[in-house]
Amino acid sequence: MSILRKVLPPLLLALALQPLRAQDAETMMRAYRFDEAARAYQSQIAEARRNGAPTATLEAHLAQAQRGARMLEATERVVFLDSVVMPANAVLSRLRLSAHAGRFTTPAAFFPGGLPRGFHDNGTAFANDFGDRLWLSQPDSSGLARLHSARLLGGSWTVPAPLPGLETAGDVQAFPFAMPDGQTLYFAAQSEESLGGYDIYVTRYDADAGRYLRPAHLGFPFNSTANDYLYCIDEAAGVGYFVTDRNQPPGTVCLYAFIPNTAHDIYLLTPENADSVRRAAVIASIDELGAQSDAARTARAQAKRALQAAAQATQRPVRIVIDDTHVYTDPSQLRNETARRIATEYVSRSCELSNAEAELDAARRQYADARHASFAQPDASLAARIRDLETRTANLRAATHRLAVNMRQAELRP
Repeated sequence: MSILRKVLPPLLLALALQPLRAQDAETMMRAYRFDEAARAYQSQIAEARRNGAPTATLEAHLAQAQRGARMLEATERVVFLDSVVMPANAVLSRLRLSAHAGRFTTPAAFFPGGLPRGFHDNGTAFANDFGDRLWLSQPDSSGLARLHSARLLGGSWTVPAPLPGLETAGDVQAFPFAMPDGQTLYFAAQSEESLGGYDIYVTRYDADAGRYLRPAHLGFPFNSTANDYLYCIDEAAGVGYFVTDRNQPPGTVCLYAFIPNTAHDIYLLTPENADSVRRAAVIASIDELGAQSDAARTARAQAKRALQAAAQATQRPVRIVIDDTHVYTDPSQLRNETARRIATEYVSRSCELSNAEAELDAARRQYADARHASFAQPDASLAARIRDLETRTANLRAATHRLAVNMRQAELRP
């Protein structure tokens, strides 16, 4: 043992002084050992300079490792609910949101009767709950995929316009999701600030400036050294979702469900808990991140009830009344192509209205019961929920009325 103690330290010192190989740095990046990866890249840069070799690529990798180290120190504490692996092309059809959250789609699926002027049949899109506004990824004048928006005005769609303020927010932008407030926007982008491939960002519209604010990177655990995209929050269900291809074979992704935080709660990174924080950042195990906790079980039950209510609402038959003698039960029965497209939207909005009216009626009964009970006071959050539902039902009534008028005009047009 005494011989080993004398011989081993010099050997280790010699190894430590040797430039680390590129694959060593890449392996440490994948293991989220960013400080070690940064030292490896610094060693490679020094060696390259001694040999007169170019260093631009290595310096970009070094910046990425340093960015990862900063992100690890701000890893968000998130309770995960579930995860499911699926083909990448199945995500849009399998992700179900409650009615008020809006829906993911594609331009071709949203306009089955043909694309309006200025729309391209590529990229992803997100429609708000009223179906009168779209955020979508469309090619700009240079052919680069960028975020645009369009509105339904007077029965016609405006030409998609680039989102102001996001002209330099990533080289490629896709997978937009707008919160019901219409101001907060999540999206995925490939840029110099990304840790790897697509990363998820959030921004907010500044009404005073007339533009979106500089996007903020969501950090760990939502982003990774792989592709991360399609982030959304379903407030009615109390669940958030995001998609990533980390640790997946080509063409396959993992859809994660989690409880959205009301405040940004991060881990306190120390030398003692560094490994556990790395496991949280990479999402090594959703069970380690609270998937079996009481909070997770409650959240899953709430989400199930919300989605079941949305599904039941969409199953209710909707009468499509054109005039006294023309009443239909399916949009395909209409003669005019534009009327069929509007009728599809009319049926969807009518179902959402029925669901919102049922929710409002139940909330009002709950509030009345609380007021009449001598031992209880109405919950302030319930009162706020009633006001939100009243606004929502009023807006949905206006939207369905507008759609009904446009549908009848299109169908009766000579």
